[in-house]
Amino acid sequence: MKCVYWNIRGLGNDRARAHLRLLVNEIKPDFLCLAEPKIPVERCPSRYFSRIGLHPNVIANRREDGAANLWFLWREGLPEPVVILSSSQHMTLQVKIQGVKSFVSVVHASCLRAVRRDLWCDLASVAGVACPWLVIGDFNAYLYASEKRGPGHFNQGSVEDFTAMVDLASLTPIPSSGKKFTWSNNRRIGNVQAVLDRSFGNDAWWQQFEGCSQRVLVSGYSDHSPILVSCENLPRPPNVPFRFQRFWTKHDDFRSFVKDSWGEPVKGSPLFVVTKKLKRLKGPLRAWARGAFPHIDHEISRTKDHLHSIQKTIEEDGYSDALFDSEVSAKLSYNKAVELQEKLWKEKARDKWVKHSDRRTKYFHLSTKIRRALNAIREIKRDDGVSLKETSSIADYFVSHFESFYKRGTVSSNADLIADIPPPDHCI
Repeated sequence: MKCVYWNIRGLGNDRARAHLRLLVNEIKPDFLCLAEPKIPVERCPSRYFSRIGLHPNVIANRREDGAANLWFLWREGLPEPVVILSSSQHMTLQVKIQGVKSFVSVVHASCLRAVRRDLWCDLASVAGVACPWLVIGDFNAYLYASEKRGPGHFNQGSVEDFTAMVDLASLTPIPSSGKKFTWSNNRRIGNVQAVLDRSFGNDAWWQQFEGCSQRVLVSGYSDHSPILVSCENLPRPPNVPFRFQRFWTKHDDFRSFVKDSWGEPVKGSPLFVVTKKLKRLKGPLRAWARGAFPHIDHEISRTKDHLHSIQKTIEEDGYSDALFDSEVSAKLSYNKAVELQEKLWKEKARDKWVKHSDRRTKYFHLSTKIRRALNAIREIKRDDGVSLKETSSIADYFVSHFESFYKRGTVSSNADLIADIPPPDHCI
């Protein structure tokens, strides 16, 4: 899925349409969101969008004081979106993304803080949806002081309003790449830049589209840069590195297993001995962990079903000593599996400030997905300026780069330089 948002600042001239055509032909988005077209929908010929692969119909919001300031278009062949909520500052639509019912809120916030509060209330009212929700647009506000550069007053109250809405709606910023600032006043003297255009996703969005990312594109026409939100499944690398989990040490057999492996003698220097023993332990320890700690999600499902079966039997036949003991044992097994899952995601999330007594597995899960999306390498640029986007091409380039980097070079001797070195007895 690819969704492009662009505050184009006018679509009534040939230059703007040429830039938009170039952008759509290059990105080929599934959804296109335009802000401030500054013309009625009727003035833009429907065949213009058909020629660039978009549906000729345009969904626009309604404003009492002028033409629509938000247009929503979709790729030809996709189901037509359904408008759920619309105002002068946003549209919320129901769409199908990879066959999943989702919501997309397209935003063009007012420059006035008091008017923006109506937008924050509208977005907060949508926050209760259980399906994936993408919020994208020009918010005319920023979250941090570092998101503005140049002269001008920093409005702390505006930041607090924006932050409160994001927290209330449980939205998480989508990791961004490319340029940092999305807007500039394009002035030589008194130049101001800011992050006004951005995208967010709710918890359900991250659960469904964990490979989501945002990229700020280059703009040669508007003072706003287009932003691209794409959802691609991150391929799991075939050679996953070995990772030691700290909760393994809580197992009763862990110490004896490590002791048996470590006790086998290895000859060599102390550093060589430690390295050799660690390398020798890695394979057996991985196999031991797979047997001692089965797939946690499967183990939770198995123990939960077993507990449910026992409780159902108790409900039908009544309590007995054997059923009581079975229920206690099943509860212990189920709670143990839940605790292992929590420990695993806590280590993956790498959040050490959360208290051990807190049950926040969902938070750990979401934090890990966001970190993976942020650390994913989706594009690299070679020395000759060519960009590589395919996973296989990126992997081949890394391999060839480091092979050439560590390859033994040709060594040439310089007899004249050696002759100029004084003998040891002439050195001071």
